[in-house]
Amino acid sequence: MSYASLNGNQILKATITVPMRGTWTADVLLEAEPTQALTGLLTLAVGSLTLRGTAARAGAFVGGYSTRVVGGYLGWRRELAPKSYASAFGLRLAPILTDAAREAGEQVNVTDDRTLEPSFVWKKNKGSKLLWHLYPNWWMGLDGVTQIGPRADTIVGSAFDVTDYDPWRGKATIATSFPEAFVPNVRFAGVTTPELRASLVVHEVETTKLRTVVYA
Repeated sequence: MSYASLNGNQILKATITVPMRGTWTADVLLEAEPTQALTGLLTLAVGSLTLRGTAARAGAFVGGYSTRVVGGYLGWRRELAPKSYASAFGLRLAPILTDAAREAGEQVNVTDDRTLEPSFVWKKNKGSKLLWHLYPNWWMGLDGVTQIGPRADTIVGSAFDVTDYDPWRGKATIATSFPEAFVPNVRFAGVTTPELRASLVVHEVETTKLRTVVYA
């Protein structure tokens, strides 16, 4: 398998964007059209970094085959049927989002459950609208599981070098063999930079080269 691949297909170029909230995306240019259709949950591998998502669109492109991969199963883009919930003791967030994820065909992990109002009515709309309404800080894990809870506050412990830093834009360019260590909300410091906290991470891939750009 090549250094960078999508379901075993060699990647020529890719831009993987991981925001603090919402879903990560990957714009991928393959070396050639896949022999098998890019359907179902796909595995995007870049060195030691692995992501699981679904192709939102794909097609032939000049010099290769282009596709956009979105974290998860694309289920939150679907319209969910209207539902109403009620409890005299107050509704809980986890059962509602677990119910919505089941209907959407997504997986969800609720670590920040909480009590809501005694009643809640959901009109027919996209599942993503429900997520943003009930928990605006939701985010999609690299493994394709929707996370309802805060991102971990950790410090990067693997080896890396800050090759460029723009303090005005809060932009740090990272050289590392462990790109999976750089996700939103992690903290890190270079030899000549202060401690920074990542808010947006972009991995730029070109065949066997990787550049990680972190916005703090």
